[in-house]
Amino acid sequence: MVFVSLIASSIYSSAQPLRIGYGNFPPYNFRNASNQPVGFQIEILNQAARRSGIALDWTYSPGVGMACLSSNACDLWAQASTRITPEQGIALSKPWWGLHKSFLVTRPADFRKPSDFRSRTLASLSSSSILREIGKESPAASIATFPSRAIALQALCRGQVDGYFDSTAELIQLSLSRPPDCQTSSLHLIPARTTTPFGLAARSMHESSMQRLRSEIDAMSIDGTLMEIASHYMLFADLESYVSYSQTQNLLRRNTLIYIATGLCIISLLAAYFVYRLKLSNLRLAEALDRAEASNRSKREFLTMIATSSAPP
Repeated sequence: MVFVSLIASSIYSSAQPLRIGYGNFPPYNFRNASNQPVGFQIEILNQAARRSGIALDWTYSPGVGMACLSSNACDLWAQASTRITPEQGIALSKPWWGLHKSFLVTRPADFRKPSDFRSRTLASLSSSSILREIGKESPAASIATFPSRAIALQALCRGQVDGYFDSTAELIQLSLSRPPDCQTSSLHLIPARTTTPFGLAARSMHESSMQRLRSEIDAMSIDGTLMEIASHYMLFADLESYVSYSQTQNLLRRNTLIYIATGLCIISLLAAYFVYRLKLSNLRLAEALDRAEASNRSKREFLTMIATSSAPP
């Protein structure tokens, strides 16, 4: 019965569009002025869905993604941290990109690394995940929370805080569309050490569809489609922050395979060399034994000849 239900759910999921939830997290996923889903992540998933023949029905849900899944309001969730432990009945994919964080400052000479914010004040949104990351990056810093990113940026420009911690993409967007009282401020990014890996989440009955989408994202990473789409949203391609998580993992896997193959080749060459040396030693030993045997035979023949010639007639 379980097998039959799985087949039925698979057929049903392939025939019906999957409801995929997303929130307000530009430039990755958000609603535009026409209330349409847009963003880097949405474009990637739409491309992966077209490739794999999966129909997606985007559902805006500004709340927590796991709540959207557990309440049956959506079948998939576009953005899920792979560091969390999913609830029962919810599956997570492998991560395919990393959300990088940075500090935004107006005095780069005073702040060059996260530890420089010791006993200083950092602006942040009142997000529990961001507050935890600040605690890891600069545990001795004071934190001032703000209701919106625009207000946090204004506090930085007015000198009310020493820095602002957020995702790198968000900080770049803010720097380009800054409010009037920040127009004359010089803003600089200081990369943080924090990288949060993200993937997809799905209700268990739709896990196979989620894995198909995840496999297509890997293929897009290999053929360059992923970075081509990323270039439309990532404003500074030379920043290390914008290397996709999937490409980084593929590069690590490829390098690991290269190292393993190189090691195996070296081991094979060493083994072949030792076998050659062993065969050469055995050949020389056999030749030495042949020479010794020939010498002993000549001695025996000589002694036999002397014994025969000295015998009385």
